[in-house]
Amino acid sequence: MMTPRKRLKHRKTWRKGGRFPIADDVLLRPRVASPPPPPPDLFLTFGYKTP
Repeated sequence: MMTPRKRLKHRKTWRKGGRFPIADDVLLRPRVASPPPPPPDLFLTFGYKTP
């Protein structure tokens, strides 16, 4: 009964290791896909125009 439990624990660690690369990909994706920040001038005009 003890051996199967240890085997399950090992399998879980393996799954976590496989998930790491996917997480890295998701983290790198938004960085490249994120558009450049708008100019501060536009933000200031919008702030002044809105009451």
